[in-house]
Amino acid sequence: MLQVVERNAKAAAKLPSGELSWFASRVEQGKKAPFSEIATITPEVARHILDNNEDNRKLRKTLIESIANDIRNGFWVLNGESIIIAKDGTLNDGQHRLNAVIEANKPIETVMMFGVSRDSRLTVDMGAARTAGDFLGMRGVKYRNEAAAVARLY
Repeated sequence: MLQVVERNAKAAAKLPSGELSWFASRVEQGKKAPFSEIATITPEVARHILDNNEDNRKLRKTLIESIANDIRNGFWVLNGESIIIAKDGTLNDGQHRLNAVIEANKPIETVMMFGVSRDSRLTVDMGAARTAGDFLGMRGVKYRNEAAAVARLY
């Protein structure tokens, strides 16, 4: 863990003033207490954050491409889901979204959470994934599961 903190501190010290300087200051602020804010993530910022992405899940290329297509086509929306940065500056959650920002080569607006423990990454994404039927139900489709089944067959 000490190596990670030292490497992240060195990486933060190399950040140019301007676009990335806010990131280093937010990591420092997060060492005192957890906080969140809405931020614009550019491809450059995404690359820097991904440089500190250790022990995360395997990347799913199809998911990255899907998110990148949404970003390119203007379908990305601020939805409250956060990119999570641990106290030591490592990425806890958000690697697919950040890779999609790089792939799309366009910035996004998103919630950033700073200052949580590194171990908290083990508790992220514990809820049930939404099904096609769930999405149809949120759009007011009366027989949502049946409609989803027919769509799958089609």
